[in-house]
Amino acid sequence: MAIELDPNLARAYQIRGWAYAKKGNYDEARFNCTWAIWLDPKDVHAYKIRIAVCTHMGDVERALADCTEAIRLVPHDAELHGCQGQLFRKKGDYDNVIAAYTEVIRLEPKAWTAYINRAWAYEMKGEYDKVIADCTAAIRLDPKNAEMYKLRGEANRLKHEYDKAISDYTEGIRLNSRETSACDSRNNGHRIQSGREKVFAELTKAILFNSNVAYYGRGLAYHAKGDYGNAIADFTVFIDCDRYNPEGYLKRANAYRKSGDNAKADEDIAQAKKLGYKEKKD
Repeated sequence: MAIELDPNLARAYQIRGWAYAKKGNYDEARFNCTWAIWLDPKDVHAYKIRIAVCTHMGDVERALADCTEAIRLVPHDAELHGCQGQLFRKKGDYDNVIAAYTEVIRLEPKAWTAYINRAWAYEMKGEYDKVIADCTAAIRLDPKNAEMYKLRGEANRLKHEYDKAISDYTEGIRLNSRETSACDSRNNGHRIQSGREKVFAELTKAILFNSNVAYYGRGLAYHAKGDYGNAIADFTVFIDCDRYNPEGYLKRANAYRKSGDNAKADEDIAQAKKLGYKEKKD
């Protein structure tokens, strides 16, 4: 009604755009926000709505352009810089992800999520010392967040700091006993150190959480110990949970081969090939 009475009401178009976005009608939401911006080029809220809409629609370039313009209008808006960081993340532009979250941290030093997002980008670039530094800063701000310990543990593991990695994964598990990925990562550190017996107790907990990844990890640990029977059993459960993943068949084939059952090993290799596995040629 407001638009019918006065088609120049930018605020009315913005509100209607927001309403359409809430309903999932992104085409209409985008259309209305575009009108709002055309009528009032300084309408930051309309830009924010269109950024969200374009992101949902997969138009990352348009969303980034809107984000850049909105930041020009309100350069001290940490939310916009964080949004820009997420859009750069979708593009795989890690340097700009780092730049965006560095600005968020400058504007809001206690924004622990900004440290985590920047740490993720550093990890993708292989800059593990910076990952550890950002995770440590985030942990100081929110010491009960399991994800930060997991990410720092992963960085320590990739640096071959296995004791530190295991310590971080252990704390991640303690804080969130259902974070199976942390348990799986800690398994990797244990296996590299050859302290394999510790794997079983931890992964047994993960199995209670219905994690096929835990079966896979425990299978690897059994295999490393030469316990091929239990390795085969765990890889079988992993396959039952994820029948289209060739990795389970390959690992079980190796266990069958080690245990002397070449016929079943050949069957698993054949199944892995059906799923896309290609043997490397010398």
